[in-house]
Amino acid sequence: MTRTSTPQLAARFLGAEEVPAALRRHAASPAYRDALDALLPLDLLTATHLMRVDGDVVWLRADSPAVATRLRQIQARLRRGLLERGLAASVVKVKVGSPHFRRREPAPPARRELPDAARSALSRVAERLPEGPLRERMLRLARV
Repeated sequence: MTRTSTPQLAARFLGAEEVPAALRRHAASPAYRDALDALLPLDLLTATHLMRVDGDVVWLRADSPAVATRLRQIQARLRRGLLERGLAASVVKVKVGSPHFRRREPAPPARRELPDAARSALSRVAERLPEGPLRERMLRLARV
């Protein structure tokens, strides 16, 4: 078995068809953002986010349905403005999303102390169980 060097692996990775296209799309994002900064009114600009550019389809995320409606009303003007700046944009798609679209992990429930009576009852029941995961869990609960 021959071992491939790191430069060869990198060359193989960068030579793949999808990677350069993805890098070009990612590199083009600032140009699209700058164009949207110039084309959108301030009230829409603060509530609109560039999601991605797929070929000549520009995906925008609006913070509310009202903003999405206004973006759809001016999408022809947006398309023209993007094309005038040399950016590919035959279609502008708008999706509605929350301004706080990142999912937050729910807070863990507050831990409460078991009353002594419950702790001793758990211990007694666990002692009568055969060896196994249920018994271990109950004993752990009784200790906590």
